[in-house]
Amino acid sequence: MGEEAMAQHEGRNNGIVKRVIISHLDGTLLRSTSFFPYYMLMSLEAGSPLRSLVLLLLFPLMWLLSFVSETLPIRIQIFVSIAGLKQAEVIAVSKAVLPKFFLEDLAPGPYRAFLHGGTDKYVVTSHPRIFVEHFVRHHLSVKRVFATDVEVTRDGFCTGRVNAKSGVLDESGKLMLVKQAFQETRGQPSIGLCNSAHKHTFLSCCQVK
Repeated sequence: MGEEAMAQHEGRNNGIVKRVIISHLDGTLLRSTSFFPYYMLMSLEAGSPLRSLVLLLLFPLMWLLSFVSETLPIRIQIFVSIAGLKQAEVIAVSKAVLPKFFLEDLAPGPYRAFLHGGTDKYVVTSHPRIFVEHFVRHHLSVKRVFATDVEVTRDGFCTGRVNAKSGVLDESGKLMLVKQAFQETRGQPSIGLCNSAHKHTFLSCCQVK
């Protein structure tokens, strides 16, 4: 018996069968396919009513841009909602305010499947890590988050720009990061969850979709 087979056999004998489940956040675990309400909450709670009003007025433009660009509307929402704010204030809102609304938006079916579907849980989203990481790690017991990283100055202020190297996590980026993660562990996600109306590219890495 090889080392890998022995490890699997020992895991079963100990009553532990390791299985990975990976899910998209918005539109799957969350019922809402649009993340705009969460940008509005962040701009109001961490920023000001004026900031949230500007974001609201830009909504029609971002809706039109969404037909020609996957990432540009996200860049605009990130910039307007957090540019110039202290990172600590954004994190505080992501811990104290956003989880309440995320919990109310959870889709019962996918949530139950995600909760009981694997021993290791991973989440994918195009939106800022700083918005979602606390929620998915503490409320969904997620081990790893694939999300968009934003720039922060040395003084701890958000620039409103996304990380220049990684950019907004689009569909090709999601696939690349998920592949890299499981090449490192020499494994493959057992189960992939996403909204049937939107077949995300990272699902090609999964055994069960």
